[in-house]
Amino acid sequence: METEENSTIPFLDTLVHREPNGQLTTTVYRKPTHTDQYLAYDSHHPQSVKRGVVKCLNDRATRVVTKQGGKRSEKHHISSALVSNGYPVSFLQRVNKTRPREERQEQGYCATAILPFVDGLSQTLRRCLRDHNIRTVFKSDTTLRKQLVRPKDPIPPGRQDGVVYKIPCGECDKVYIGETGRALDTRMKEHDADVKSKNPDKKVKSAVAEHAHKTGHYPNWKNVECMEKDQHWYTRKVKEAIQIQLHPNNINRDSGVELPKAWLPIVRKHQSGGKNNRSAPPPTSKRPDPTRTIRVTQDPVYTSPDEG
Repeated sequence: METEENSTIPFLDTLVHREPNGQLTTTVYRKPTHTDQYLAYDSHHPQSVKRGVVKCLNDRATRVVTKQGGKRSEKHHISSALVSNGYPVSFLQRVNKTRPREERQEQGYCATAILPFVDGLSQTLRRCLRDHNIRTVFKSDTTLRKQLVRPKDPIPPGRQDGVVYKIPCGECDKVYIGETGRALDTRMKEHDADVKSKNPDKKVKSAVAEHAHKTGHYPNWKNVECMEKDQHWYTRKVKEAIQIQLHPNNINRDSGVELPKAWLPIVRKHQSGGKNNRSAPPPTSKRPDPTRTIRVTQDPVYTSPDEG
């Protein structure tokens, strides 16, 4: 329990002072371990996020600090801390002169596009989409929480569900790309049963079995890989189609979901890079409703109902 010391007591981010005349005043409270480390200006984040850091700290100074002299002192401290984090003085002055939200006229958008932030490209996309009355919101999939926090033990690959997988041939360089919403082990057992089936009257369900029967090559079950993971079936189909494009040596009977032509140069560029075969996350599965939030402006067309 916090106790009063030297006529002050902290509460959350507020330090309450008891004045000699009995009046209570407040200032911003910082823990003794506080280091004034904020989001660095050269970090890979949209400018709106960096403006938000400046506005948030200045708004706190305006609302929490009671005395005018204390507000000036707090804002000077904020400016010094942000400059030490790489923020230009001109940037701070420009943000502080921004009109309050209630004074600005909000533009009515017909839709919202949620996209990953890529410095140099996202700004251009935002301007293009704004011309079509579409609001753009940027997000980051790579966060410290995703990188560091592991609240549960990792699931073994065979028990994972909602995956895009790759089955290599044990005798040649051919691969099969498939997807399943069930456990990977369950789907592998079905492929294995199709491979072992020798009934000529039975239609071969799997391209893996078809390749094995025609060539005598059997799959390398020990090196099956989970290429992507997604619980939504259509997004998984899109990821499967991207992986099929990234693996031209596949034995798939079709290319799965029809990808927009605008995606193909990016997929080919990724393929020619060759460092890895992981693709960028595709958009959401359903076709965008202009009155609702969307994630891309051109949605793939689903053509193959069969599970791979």
